[in-house]
Amino acid sequence: MTDHYADILRKLREAGGLLADIFAQATPRFNNPVNLKRIITMIDEEDWSAMDVDVKGAAFEGLLEKAASEGKKGAGQYFTPRVLIQTIVRVMKLIHAADRISRSATRPVAPAVSWFVRGSG
Repeated sequence: MTDHYADILRKLREAGGLLADIFAQATPRFNNPVNLKRIITMIDEEDWSAMDVDVKGAAFEGLLEKAASEGKKGAGQYFTPRVLIQTIVRVMKLIHAADRISRSATRPVAPAVSWFVRGSG
C-alpha cells in the first residue's frame, strides 16, 4: 500500500500543469502501511457531503497554507491568506459606503437648490 501511495505521488508530480506544481515536492510520509490504511479508513468513514461547506473549505485552505509554507513550489502562488482577504473585503465595503454617502450628499433635495448643493459653476 505504501508503494502504491508513493507511485501516485510520483505520477501527480509528473502530470504537468497545476497538479505537477502542487505535488512538486510531495513525499510519502507513511512508512508503515498500517498507519496509511488507518488514515484512509478515517477519511473514508466521514460523511463529507453532510458537512458544512466551511469545514471542507477550512480543511482545503489549511492544506494550501501548509503547501505554500513548505517551499518555493507547491501551492504558494495559489494561496491568499484569509487575513488579507478579510482586509480587502473591509476596504471595499468602506469604499462602497463612502461612494454611497458621496452620491447622496450631492443629490438635490429639490430642483431649486440643485445649483447650491452641486456648486454654482
